[in-house]
Amino acid sequence: MAVNITGIKVICTAPEGINLVAVKVETNQPGLYGLGCATFAYRHLTVRHLVEEYLEPLLVGRDAENIEELWQLMHQNAYWRNGSIENNAISGVDMALWDIKGKLANMPLYQLFGGKVREGVPVYRHVDGRDIEEICDNILRFQEMGITHLRCQCGGYGGAPYGQTPQPPPQAPTTGCTWTPGSTSGTRCSFLTRSAPGSAATCSSSTTSMSASRPSTPSGWQKPWSPTICSTWRSLCPWSRSTGCGTCASRPASPSPTASCSTTPGSGR
Repeated sequence: MAVNITGIKVICTAPEGINLVAVKVETNQPGLYGLGCATFAYRHLTVRHLVEEYLEPLLVGRDAENIEELWQLMHQNAYWRNGSIENNAISGVDMALWDIKGKLANMPLYQLFGGKVREGVPVYRHVDGRDIEEICDNILRFQEMGITHLRCQCGGYGGAPYGQTPQPPPQAPTTGCTWTPGSTSGTRCSFLTRSAPGSAATCSSSTTSMSASRPSTPSGWQKPWSPTICSTWRSLCPWSRSTGCGTCASRPASPSPTASCSTTPGSGR
């Protein structure tokens, strides 16, 4: 008996304020369904609309086992193709179809794809907090769980809390998204100093620099790099003394520098 698609449901959820989109493909076989991820956190409702209004009517009644045929159908059905919204919607359905395939075969998908090639892969966890004290406490908490790869940040990405994108868009970057000598550099330098000794954490810090050539400079926009900041990073970044870390070199504010400083146990860096 053919395994036909009878319906596709979209489940929108937001643990910790991050919009997630799950896709559930239902079949005519009792209890047989597949789950996939179609998350596009910043346009999640648009992805849901595409799945519910276009992909479900297109796929209902079709054989769920013909995954390649269905992928090509979803991809080519619209005159214009590709794009983040369509690709996320298709990927959610595609994953759900493979989930069904694995359940039918009673095998994990890696076996269907040719078998595993390694016993495991390293993973990392996000470490955040409202201040340096909380971040350092969370580092220790994860290390006690046996996790050796950590990504550290204050609050959400860019220093701002998680949640919906503000409407209307701000006229200048959110506080904490730019490199400001009075706050961002001091916090990061203090954090590296606190977290590095005896820690196996690898800390990556990316900063976005606003162009100095803009005609107006609202409060909170990027200020030019100062020799003090560059000197501080040179003392912390192990590559700056050998290969010449580009971030630590004095430069105008127009580029978008990135600094990645690894810490090793007892190095004090």
